[in-house]
This record gives sequence, C-alpha cells and structure tokens, in this order.
Amino acid sequence: MRKQILVVSLLIGVFLLHTGLWGQLFEENFDYLAGDALTDHGWTQIRSGTPITVSTPGLTYPGYSLSSIGNAASLVTGNGQEVKNTFTEQTNDSLYVSFLINVGEATTANDGIYFYLGPTDISIFSRRLTAYVRKDTSDNLAFGVAKNSGIGFTGFSYSMNTTHLIVMKYKFNPDTDDDEVSLWVDPLLSGSEPPPDRTISSGSDASELAEIVLSQLTASNTAPTAEVDGIRITTSWFEGQRGDCNGDGDVDLLDIITAVNHILGVTVLEGVDLWAADCNGDGDIDLLDLIGIANVILGLGECEP
Repeated sequence: MRKQILVVSLLIGVFLLHTGLWGQLFEENFDYLAGDALTDHGWTQIRSGTPITVSTPGLTYPGYSLSSIGNAASLVTGNGQEVKNTFTEQTNDSLYVSFLINVGEATTANDGIYFYLGPTDISIFSRRLTAYVRKDTSDNLAFGVAKNSGIGFTGFSYSMNTTHLIVMKYKFNPDTDDDEVSLWVDPLLSGSEPPPDRTISSGSDASELAEIVLSQLTASNTAPTAEVDGIRITTSWFEGQRGDCNGDGDVDLLDIITAVNHILGVTVLEGVDLWAADCNGDGDIDLLDLIGIANVILGLGECEP
C-alpha cells in the first residue's frame, strides 16, 4: 500500500506540471472572450465572409463531458466564412466526432451544410464526413450525414432552439469506396455503441481525415443559424473502460491527471467519463481510485468491470 501511495504521489506531482492535458485527437470548448473571431484562436479561414465569432453562454447537455465548458461558436446563415482546424491524421479503423448544436434557423432545402471533416488542405470539394440540418414547414428539424454525396437525413423529429448532441462516425473499410459514415442524434451516453440513426456509404472514400471545418456557406448549401460547442474527436465510442476517464482508449498517466483534476475541482467529469474514473466502483472518486488506476498502469491489478 505504501508503494502504491508513493506511486500515486509521484503521478500527482507530474500532474502539477501537466494540468490540462487530454487524450482526445481534438477538443474545442470555445473558452475565449465573447465576440472574438475564431481566427484569433487557432482556426484558419479557408473561405472569406463575415467572421464566425464566439458567443456566450456555452451549450449544456446532461451527461456530455464537454457540456457547460467555455462558450460557443456562432454560425449565421449567409455569412459565408468557413474556418478550419487540424487534428492527428487518421487513415484506418474508425473516427468519432461529437458536438453540441442549438439551431435557431435552418433551410427547408435538401441541404444545410455547417460542419465537415476531410484531408489536409481541406475544401468543400474534398469533404468526406459532412453534417447537415434542415427544417420542415412546421420548424421541426432533421439532421443529416454524408461522405461527399448522398445525404442521409433523419426524420423531422427534433426541435429548434434546443441543444442536441450530434455524433458522427467515419469507418474506414478495406475495399474501394465502401467506407461508411454514421449519425446519431441525442444518443444514450452509457453502454455500448447503439445502432445509428443513419448510415451512408455512397460517395468516394477518404484517403485520410485530418482537418475539421465550421461552415457558413450561402446559396444552395445554406448553413443554419446555430450555436456549436463541445467538439470532440476520438477513435472510440463514449463507452470506455474503468480507469480510462479521458476516453482515449488507454489507461495511462493522462487518466491519473484527469481524475486528479476532478478530485481537486479543476474540472468536472460527467457521464461515462465520471463512471470510468470510479475505478473501484464504490460511487466516489477519491484516492482509492487513483491507486486503482495506478495499479492498472503498473500491471498490478484491474479496475472493477
């Protein structure tokens, strides 16, 4: 026990030097001053227009680990600008992107691009995982997904001016033009990956995914007026394993850092991340859980299932 406590103490010391590290491929909570342009905070313009700016407050969604952190990005119909950011290049297996959106206005056309992923040096023409939203005449929303053609929309089952959780998946498959993209709207955040609301495989495959775009396109691609927040790109569904409280698929030092952040009140874990931090399954996140996670890292034990 003394050896374990010493190990945890050393890990906490490392935490003090590395507060804030996370294991996701990409995370954006727009924790900037309201009114700032995204291009002032690491985003790069790829199409000119009225700037996408930071709005306040941020969006809230129960159980989502990036809920209520920082502010949000404000997309406005017809403003034209597109901005991009980068993440670690992915060329195989599966990639998941999740984010919160609250739509105030949307097109009735069979379109409504506002968010997409693609390769390095991305443009609207090279997108390979694309999010859409449109409305019917009663202002009910439908969300859609595509690779680069053949949009798959949900039914008009969602409310405007309500925060929704969107999850998209790109699955790299071995044959030519057989990769799949999937969409979930407001999925359960515990348990295994549920069946998607829509899956589409039409269109050409991605050679890589490495950049993310927020879009305010005009004309036939009319983007919505909406707030977007809590963007997270990972290689796994929300389901994790005990100990993997940063959701990156590994139990390592970053999970100790994340659990200590929670214990000290620096950040607040929710949903599956909170469950994963409770290594011994007793309902509390405390020193015993840090010891348990350290045991997993050192090969001395396992967390509760």
